Amino acid sequence: MDTDIICLSSNRARRVLTLKLVPRATIIVPLDQEEEYKKHNPQAEIRTHPVCIDTEEAKHQFVSELYPNFFLLDDDITQVRRVWIPKDGTSPNITDTDLIYDIIQQCCYTARQAGCYLYGFSHHKAPKDYNPHQPYQTKGVVPSWAFGIRDGGKLNFIGCAGKAGQWVSALNAHYHGKVWLDTRFCFHRVDTYGRGTEEDNERAWAEIRSAFGSNVVYEIKNKGRSRNAEPYELKFP
Repeated sequence: MDTDIICLSSNRARRVLTLKLVPRATIIVPLDQEEEYKKHNPQAEIRTHPVCIDTEEAKHQFVSELYPNFFLLDDDITQVRRVWIPKDGTSPNITDTDLIYDIIQQCCYTARQAGCYLYGFSHHKAPKDYNPHQPYQTKGVVPSWAFGIRDGGKLNFIGCAGKAGQWVSALNAHYHGKVWLDTRFCFHRVDTYGRGTEEDNERAWAEIRSAFGSNVVYEIKNKGRSRNAEPYELKFP
């Protein structure tokens, strides 16, 4: 049985970039924006959530209660890439929508076979960040913009204040121990790290630290290496 591919969107009816790569994704939008999204995305399946569900974490929880198995994408995915460089010179960019669909479904299937309830892909699209000796990892953090949850686990977003990938990865490490990460592929989005305020980011990390302990949340000292670098990172035993 295929997993449901879900894309959360709001106020971007004309700019659901993800549909170009994953046209079979179901778009979930606020109820009062349904007609606008249907107008501009006539081929897509559109579902709605109540307007009162207005935070990202509440929307994530809504999806997790509606779908027992799902792969969740942001609406601004611009590339799906092979992180390694093919020997035949093939472009690392994957544009075949059926292949992208199969990559997602295969990752979900493999995660199930490995006994993992949380799964995803690489954070990095550069080949230099790929380890060919470890294409799959069972410890780490899923990207907030592209991850999947399968049925039977204890994962939710109750108490999450942002940083959904970090939150659910920490919760997964607490309850289930291992994650399934296929680092051969990367779902790349528009670079919008600053979409929330610095206060929002600090609040999200504070909630993660409060829920899971300071022994898994570490401050990154060398933040100057990138203007978009996260101030903290998760490290699991």
